[in-house]
Amino acid sequence: MKAVRIILLLLGVFSMMGFITGIETIQWDSGSGTSVTHYHGWQRLFPLFVSAFCFSWLFAIAKRNIIGWYIGSVVFILIILQIIFQGVVLLLSASNAADGWGALISQAIFALLLLLALVKWWLPKKREFQPMDGA
Repeated sequence: MKAVRIILLLLGVFSMMGFITGIETIQWDSGSGTSVTHYHGWQRLFPLFVSAFCFSWLFAIAKRNIIGWYIGSVVFILIILQIIFQGVVLLLSASNAADGWGALISQAIFALLLLLALVKWWLPKKREFQPMDGA
């Protein structure tokens, strides 16, 4: 659980830095040098929302609130679905069938590993979380 809290803290801090500075990405290429892209307009609010989400989830996990467990379960499932969707898109967009199937198979294996982590590690942790206090 400590690793999850560290990851959420880092994601929250980096997202907040992106919101404050407005920097979306920094890339370096030996040919063109450093390239910095910035958020524009309403896009700048996206890292603020990501940061708020990460810090809220971190707080819920630190307090062992059941909401933190439910958020983690939904995030796990969404990540698995996104990986499978990405594999299918790579399969359909590949110019070579072998490359497409290789991408789909590698994505499916990664999704299965995450599903295993969800079932064997995250779901049993539900008993460590407390129900919300009734007000």
